[in-house]
Amino acid sequence: MDVEGFVRDGHVVIRRAFDADVAAACREVIWSVLESHGIDRADRGTWRAPKVDAACPPGGRSPPQRAARSSSAPSTP
Repeated sequence: MDVEGFVRDGHVVIRRAFDADVAAACREVIWSVLESHGIDRADRGTWRAPKVDAACPPGGRSPPQRAARSSSAPSTP
């Protein structure tokens, strides 16, 4: 893990942490929450909110929560 990069940049990139289908499902969950706050994915003029709080769905049913519990996550090379 790139600890120095995390300290410097504030984030870490983990390649192949989950597959493209999980990423697409995560995007849909995120857009659903944003749309409930009046943010339209097709209208960048609505992308002005400085912060939107979004709680994870209860019960661990969201795509990222399921992927985190999955033993089928891709292995690193």
